[in-house]
Amino acid sequence: MKLTEALDKPAPIKWKSKSDIYWEGEFTVGDIEYNIIFDEGSNLWEITFEAIGHTSGRDIESGKHMGLTKTGNEFIVLATIEFLKKINPKGIMFQANEPSRRKLYARFAKMIAKKYGYVVDISKGNTIMRKRL
Repeated sequence: MKLTEALDKPAPIKWKSKSDIYWEGEFTVGDIEYNIIFDEGSNLWEITFEAIGHTSGRDIESGKHMGLTKTGNEFIVLATIEFLKKINPKGIMFQANEPSRRKLYARFAKMIAKKYGYVVDISKGNTIMRKRL
């Protein structure tokens, strides 16, 4: 599935927590369950995706996987940020350790920035989207 197609079909999120500064929920793509955390930091909201119970590259203590899962579901996973329309944050930050994930986040941010009224800045491996003034 292409990214533009995935944006039209985000996975539904079951929200566990919603506040002014922190949202956390779960969604499923294929047979993999994901956790999504949207946390307000220093004027930026940071988005974190975790594959729960995925065996490759998993954090032993938490059982959560925050690296590459190589499932081919990255576009559907990223499309879940459709809920941003409800929060309308001033800035969003995507972080990744892996170069291929950084590239994916940068590509994704550039595609959705226009749709949501953001400009994109890529610096030191971080992709930051800020509201257009």
